[in-house]
Amino acid sequence: MIEGVRKIDSGEWSVYFIDQLSDALKIEIRHHLSTICFGSINANSGRIAYSYKATAREFVKRYIAQDGDGNRQKGMVGELLFHVLMSIENEYIATSAFFNLEERSFKKGFDLSFFSVENQELWIAEVKSGEKKKSQSNQTQAIVSLINTAKSDLKKRLNSDNNTLWLNAINHARLAVNETLDEKKIILNLLGDYSDQAEAGIYTSEDKNVMLVGVLFHPICEEADPQKIQEKHEKTRKAAIFSKIRTVAIQKETYEAVFRFLESEAADE
Repeated sequence: MIEGVRKIDSGEWSVYFIDQLSDALKIEIRHHLSTICFGSINANSGRIAYSYKATAREFVKRYIAQDGDGNRQKGMVGELLFHVLMSIENEYIATSAFFNLEERSFKKGFDLSFFSVENQELWIAEVKSGEKKKSQSNQTQAIVSLINTAKSDLKKRLNSDNNTLWLNAINHARLAVNETLDEKKIILNLLGDYSDQAEAGIYTSEDKNVMLVGVLFHPICEEADPQKIQEKHEKTRKAAIFSKIRTVAIQKETYEAVFRFLESEAADE
């Protein structure tokens, strides 16, 4: 990985410890932010509205709009961090934008989706972020609980015939995926097939690939136990709720540091 980030990985499950918002990580955020938030086509349009600075300003506005709702703010930062890490890894093409592109409210439907070029597979990601609750005995229990919530939410959505979720995903893919990529047609066809299945009522989570992501904001001096993340992954895999599963745990001390960084980047010089 890069300076400030440690990774424990088995291929099917991963644990990231973000020790600090390092200069290297800040550079990656600057490099990927516009593409992550608005999609590749907008980010590469040359329009000022999609420049890095304008995107940082827009993130700040959306974050501040959640004033009084710490869970929403944690969710924004957690999802952004996961998206940045996936961009750094460069194993998948992002097929969705982080921002709701119609308005500043939270995006409806799936959190994120990605396409594996190597395996020609679509992956649906659900990201849950939070802090350890008083009722939870330790940080590991907290992050496993977040992963469990991601699993439950995706199980419900991927067994629903709500076609709006897929129509929204198709619209995002059209903007998120660069027109020059040969994979764009494959991605849109896959999403279209899922949309058809939802409309026809022949729809199940069992043929969908998912990424279950828990982002815990908790002091790094108390690290989550990777062995427990692996056990959670194996238990979910054996339940055969989904086709393939990637389980991802991310731990960072605070979420405010990311906001303060983007707030400083958005400020007029």
